[in-house]
Amino acid sequence: AFALLLGGLLLGAGGCANTNNRDEDTRGASLLLLDSLLGADGPFIYSDVCVGNIGSCGTFSDTATANLRNVLLNPEGEGSFYQDIQMYRLRVTFTRSDGRNTQGVDVPWAFDSVMSGTVGVGGTAGIPFVIVRHVAKEESPLVELAGLGDESIIYTNTRCDFYGRDIAGNEHQVFGWIDIEFGDFADD
Repeated sequence: AFALLLGGLLLGAGGCANTNNRDEDTRGASLLLLDSLLGADGPFIYSDVCVGNIGSCGTFSDTATANLRNVLLNPEGEGSFYQDIQMYRLRVTFTRSDGRNTQGVDVPWAFDSVMSGTVGVGGTAGIPFVIVRHVAKEESPLVELAGLGDESIIYTNTRCDFYGRDIAGNEHQVFGWIDIEFGDFADD
């Protein structure tokens, strides 16, 4: 009975060989990895909520780049274009480390957006995207920061979820974090 149980466990483990811990539902032969998530300032973003003077503020979206990699689950296998992953969606969610996380009150609203780009099997791709929408700077809580200078800054830990699908139809998902500081920073 012990040998039967051990054999069943080994067979079950072998049946999970094409499943990775990030994409638990995929049966694809490749794995999507996030190598880095970078803003214009590097591994963090200073998001200026008011460019110009109070009353005539300009607001602009902030962008970031997801540096993605597509590797074969079997390193000795040969890949084909069926393992290429086409990115199609992202979700951005803002949180604070102090636990004050009410959207539209303490942090900007989370949002979904389309994403476009292909990560070839065995390759990498840097895909730019909007991480802070300009409209978020015209809504609470960011609009209240205008005119306060460095007296009031909102620090967020921002989670970015990226979704893709390989040519064979298998879903892939990966996420990463980046720090964003919101404030009315000095204009150059």
